[in-house]
Amino acid sequence: MLNEQKGVAIVNCLKEKRKSAQLSQTDLARQVGLNRHLIHLIENQKFQPAPSTCERIAETLNEEANNIFFLEYRHEV
Repeated sequence: MLNEQKGVAIVNCLKEKRKSAQLSQTDLARQVGLNRHLIHLIENQKFQPAPSTCERIAETLNEEANNIFFLEYRHEV
């Protein structure tokens, strides 16, 4: 994962929140001002958006950003 450092990763549940809002990736992308491929990358943990983008996504989904994007602590093996 691109964002993984020292046992901490930034993860999200964007796909679940988007589907709950009955939006397609294209719909969400248009409302937020991004392209659909970027929404795909974010949902698949391949790209970490800027905090301002996280806020725009959250506002569009009527959520708090920290309910969509959060830190996950991983135990090192």
